[in-house]
Amino acid sequence: MISTTGPTVLKSEQRDWLESRNACAAAANPKACLKEEYHARIKELKDR
Repeated sequence: MISTTGPTVLKSEQRDWLESRNACAAAANPKACLKEEYHARIKELKDR
């Protein structure tokens, strides 16, 4: 699949994802939160 998303957009999306991932530290279940964040991000990247 060819992406029309440039590197600037990808970096911005990655920064947003890092904020979400880091917020897992305050979650009731940080391990489950991290697992969900990583699975969601991997799916987003694969779907490009």
